[in-house]
Amino acid sequence: MQTRLLGQRRVWWGERALLAAARMARRASSPDVVRLDIEMPARPAEDFVARTVFLDLRDARFLSVVRELHDPDAEARRYARRLASGDTMVDVGANHGTFAMCAAAAVGASGLVVAVEPQPRLADLVERSLAANGDAPHLVCPFACGDERGEVELFTPRETSGSAGIYPTHSATEGADRALVPLRRFDDDVDWRSFPGTVHVKLDVEGSELAFLRGASDMIRAKRPAILLEW
Repeated sequence: MQTRLLGQRRVWWGERALLAAARMARRASSPDVVRLDIEMPARPAEDFVARTVFLDLRDARFLSVVRELHDPDAEARRYARRLASGDTMVDVGANHGTFAMCAAAAVGASGLVVAVEPQPRLADLVERSLAANGDAPHLVCPFACGDERGEVELFTPRETSGSAGIYPTHSATEGADRALVPLRRFDDDVDWRSFPGTVHVKLDVEGSELAFLRGASDMIRAKRPAILLEW
């Protein structure tokens, strides 16, 4: 895995080396956030190009994010090959933005990437990553999507942000953080009528998938998106 850390020379990283680099970056800059320039495949020739990602060092999942962006066979990379220039990708449950970043490189300046992430810290990092690369126009929605409007308690396991959700039997593991986050209907709070091209939706929200689909039913009927759904 080839990556460049904070402007330093490129080296080959394994997981242990990446952890050591993260600790070094923690001492050198922000105590919790690191910026990495990762060599990831680019379309159409799949040559490797540098892309910037901001990672939360408090979240063990950041190691997976690096692998997902770099590995051509990772799910996000394989899914991005289904996208065409000018398409719209809606990443519901964006986390650090792996799918969103890969999609942005695929749909380009004439497309659109919409990232939905209710964890405020991660939503900010996704915004910073997408803005830093400038591959495609983007919109980051810092709220949970469901079939009603209001607030909802979000449980985030401290061992991994990837299991965050609203159902305590699944997400409220021992030591999980709790926070009230905005709850919105996608149909009402996102300007989906202006989505360009073919619409694609990746949906991974730890048990709230059906609520999202109900709250996005107008968009689904009108745009008939291709949906990648965690079951």
